[in-house]
Amino acid sequence: MNMSMTRAFLIVIAAYILAGAAALGTGIWLHAQQPIVIVGLADLAATIVIFIFSVLTNNSSMYDPYWSVAPVPIALFWLLQPGSDGFANPRHVLIFVLLCLWAIRLTTNWALQWRGLGHEDWRYRDIRKQTGFFYWPVSFLGIHLMPTLLVFLGSLALWPTLSDRHTQLTWLDGVGAGDVDGGNPRRDGGYPDAPVSQQARIGAAGDSAGFVVGLAPSELLW
Repeated sequence: MNMSMTRAFLIVIAAYILAGAAALGTGIWLHAQQPIVIVGLADLAATIVIFIFSVLTNNSSMYDPYWSVAPVPIALFWLLQPGSDGFANPRHVLIFVLLCLWAIRLTTNWALQWRGLGHEDWRYRDIRKQTGFFYWPVSFLGIHLMPTLLVFLGSLALWPTLSDRHTQLTWLDGVGAGDVDGGNPRRDGGYPDAPVSQQARIGAAGDSAGFVVGLAPSELLW
């Protein structure tokens, strides 16, 4: 890895550390609110930090890893709720481990194909050309905020299971777990010239929803 790529990844890592700190600070500040309010506003705070870095680097692809990174701290928050028995519950462990493996897979796919701060998703470049002066407001609403909302809504399916100390493993969980990584079509992750089609960004919100649906089949069937 050359120095420019090292610097680029360090900037991304710094951005996501600060985003995590913003989310944590928001959660502490709003600790008396309902859990769903805390998660939603903490998610918004983290998104705003990433957007600031997108503007500073002039590259909206700073947001691309957010699709796969955000569900992990959201799930951890649900696990730490008073009604949950956290990692003492085998079903909670299964869900969280599979979620982390899913997140690692998508984030790694993005990292392998990203070529630095000068590399922006071609769809974002098209939006930039079409919107001109209004690109950054459009970027915030369409490239940053809307995907955050989609991932947040997809992650809500984790709430009833990870917050419940009485939930138990069933055969349906085995079916859902087997479907987490199976049968996923390869997707163009915004890099049409890549030698291998990627899953890193496009369709990841659908993957998020599908992932949590697959891991909470009992609740959804009821």
